[in-house]
Amino acid sequence: MAINFAAQDFYDSLIEIVGYKCGVALSKQKLKELLRSLGYDEYGACKDGQWIRIHSSSYEEIIYDLLKAFGRIEPGFSRFPTISMFHKYKGDKALYVVFNSVMEMWLDWTSVEIENVKASGKKLMDPTRLLLTVFEKHGKVGVNMAYEVLVGMNAAMLASPWANLRQVEWTSKIDLQDLFESEGLNAEYGTFIDQRYIDFLNANFSEIDRMHWRKFEHLTAEFLDRNGYRVELGPGRGDDGVDVRAWSKDDSISKPLIIVQCKRQKASVDKPIIKSLYADVVHEEAKSGLLVTTSRLSVGAEQTRMARAYPIDVADRSSLRKWLESLRTPGVGGFQS
Repeated sequence: MAINFAAQDFYDSLIEIVGYKCGVALSKQKLKELLRSLGYDEYGACKDGQWIRIHSSSYEEIIYDLLKAFGRIEPGFSRFPTISMFHKYKGDKALYVVFNSVMEMWLDWTSVEIENVKASGKKLMDPTRLLLTVFEKHGKVGVNMAYEVLVGMNAAMLASPWANLRQVEWTSKIDLQDLFESEGLNAEYGTFIDQRYIDFLNANFSEIDRMHWRKFEHLTAEFLDRNGYRVELGPGRGDDGVDVRAWSKDDSISKPLIIVQCKRQKASVDKPIIKSLYADVVHEEAKSGLLVTTSRLSVGAEQTRMARAYPIDVADRSSLRKWLESLRTPGVGGFQS
């Protein structure tokens, strides 16, 4: 089925769905940039007054890719989970028999449970009866399949542009552009940086080079905070090179455990920065220093750090990937059996 949109209505519909499902506010310009980066060049260059004719399945694919870009659904998401399971199990006769049986029980449970939900006025469907029935007949193998169906169907409904469902009931939207332009500490879902920015950066790692330098400091503070440290974020300006200080949670002494310097830059970090960080560690009588950078140490800086045995650790670009992966909120549709 084809859908006809005026260009502005098309963009408005995508902005509205992203805002509702992801809790992120997009400008039309940023939406166009995202569409082009996702490979939808023809839809990222439409002009006001232009009409767009798009098949409903293509419109869905755009929505799914936008939701992936904000970490709301996993890369392995299937819009048709039962069909994916059919192809997964059809090659094994024993598993295929179990699959067919589980699907029959799932359909029976679904029809009964929908009526129960209507009668009770509740919003949630209780899978207990289904799982117990499947276990009695097929044991753990059957329960795993039933769980896979439930997870897959739940993900498909949450991700569907036609369903008024979402993974998180956001209380407000954040502006994606603030990740790149604002140094404000707006972290409704987080202590120093909002979880929605973390999920976006995890799914679009190259954008870390464009994020505001102050937001980069917020990300560093958030990682340390979630890893058990008591964290103090520097003022951002006039901080004499100390961006973050960290103590053990149960440490009441005034001297910090770690002095942190953040460098969001493309060029390698050279020797003067390492020497400066070491001087700060000595001055504040800290145990160690931590350099966090979107780049890496230069050869000379690394040689200086090692040769002088500076108590300085480095979190470079590859480390930041791991940070974001550990901090992210898992999206839906990533079931693995």
